[in-house]
Amino acid sequence: MRNRLRMICGIIITLLLCSADSAFAAEPETPLTLSCEANTLRVTNGKSVSLTVKVKNTGVSLLSGIRPKVDLPYKWVVESVKPENLDLQSGESGSFVLTLAVPPSQNAGTHEIKLICQNGTLESNALVISAAVSTDIRYLWFITTVVVVAAMIALVYFRKQGRR
Repeated sequence: MRNRLRMICGIIITLLLCSADSAFAAEPETPLTLSCEANTLRVTNGKSVSLTVKVKNTGVSLLSGIRPKVDLPYKWVVESVKPENLDLQSGESGSFVLTLAVPPSQNAGTHEIKLICQNGTLESNALVISAAVSTDIRYLWFITTVVVVAAMIALVYFRKQGRR
């Protein structure tokens, strides 16, 4: 009876280990590979920035209609993508030039841009690029001027009105 129990426990443990190995198996490699020379983009709020992304077809067949898909921070906009799509033979490389617009209200800090390329059926590896946003000094001067003017108006108003 003990031997049967040990045998059953051994079989259950073996099955669990085998199923755990298959659950954590690596995903198959995609024939589209993305790369970018810039690890960090430096941009000022209210300005546009260009990003060049290289795509390589490591597969064995022609991949046509490859387009970039960009996940941007809130209120960021893709102004242009040149070219709109690529056709790559096996082993061939191409590149996209993306122009991104950063809103003037964007706070200074580091933000992530996630980029993948797809052609309908296949997706490339995800490329995450950090964007370091700095604040435009003119924006700071504008805010400071508004605060000073509001303080002066309040001062003049209360001097004229006096105490009641």
